[in-house]
Amino acid sequence: MPPKGATKVKAEDKAPATPEKSKSKAKAEDATPTKTPSKTPSKTPSKRAGSQSVEFTRLPKDTTGPLVPIDVSYEGDNPQAALRTKGVPYAKILKLGADNAFTIEKSIMLTDGDYAGHQAIIVRPAKPFDFMSIPDEARTLVYRYYFAAKGKVNDSIVIDGKRPTTKEPYAKAFADGSKQRVALLAVSKEVRKEALQIFTPLPLRFDTTQTTVDFFMANSNLRNTVTNVEIKTYQKTSARNALHYLSEVTTLTRLHFETGVFAEGDPIKAAKAFWNDGYKFLQAVVSRREDKDKTKAVDILSFHKGAFLLKDDSKKDPKATKPWPESMIKEFREALVAKLTPVKQESDLI
Repeated sequence: MPPKGATKVKAEDKAPATPEKSKSKAKAEDATPTKTPSKTPSKTPSKRAGSQSVEFTRLPKDTTGPLVPIDVSYEGDNPQAALRTKGVPYAKILKLGADNAFTIEKSIMLTDGDYAGHQAIIVRPAKPFDFMSIPDEARTLVYRYYFAAKGKVNDSIVIDGKRPTTKEPYAKAFADGSKQRVALLAVSKEVRKEALQIFTPLPLRFDTTQTTVDFFMANSNLRNTVTNVEIKTYQKTSARNALHYLSEVTTLTRLHFETGVFAEGDPIKAAKAFWNDGYKFLQAVVSRREDKDKTKAVDILSFHKGAFLLKDDSKKDPKATKPWPESMIKEFREALVAKLTPVKQESDLI
């Protein structure tokens, strides 16, 4: 028990522990907005300023003498050197560029001629390789490897039917690693003549007859250069249009189909169906031949074993099919030749 005369401590006389803590929190909260602002805004302009590209003005070339292979450009639009705040008093940035390698040799003072008292920078251009001087067999080998898609010599050039944009190349796989691969044909007349003999026989491979239509509609200039066409799927809805466009390809020597030409076991009926789609094509091939040989005109057609199918009765599956035998393919070709041969009227025999 407390001693006599002792008084109880009132609640208001107790040490205000909680208010002191709240004051410290208040001080902490008050200190937060008083922090110094971040320096990020001051850094952003400096980054933008540093990323600005320097513009250059191309120095004119002398067109009266030999070809100048190296382009020279100077900083800004004024050829006179500007006064600098740091480093050397006057400076000017030059940019040299060329299609081939070059070497900067030295700088000299000119003492004679119209440019006496001028300083010149001596630049040695690379000596071009004399490609046409190597043996014919070696040049042919170079062409074959140059036009080989992914290193596969004589492989087909696959034409992409679906391109995201018109800027995408038609043959993306072929152009992989060298989007300007066919630019070799524009180097010179001699190179073009030799390279075309290697490039044009390469097969152009299309997924469907519709892809064939789309390609030749957009690239009519190739109708006199393409010699070999492969079509994976023969589509009845677009086959006639495709064969009509191919009838205008005067250089075509091979047309190959893989699947979808006919799915019944009747060669005569198949020839009639193909003739309805490709009569214009076959007639154009015959008319371009000097000998007018209709059999050789039909021989331009090539078929994979999956192009003609018939029902396989030896299988339990009612949908099972098998390729045509060679005898039926031969009968189909003979039927096409017969359709190319007009039947003579009695009036023609008199």
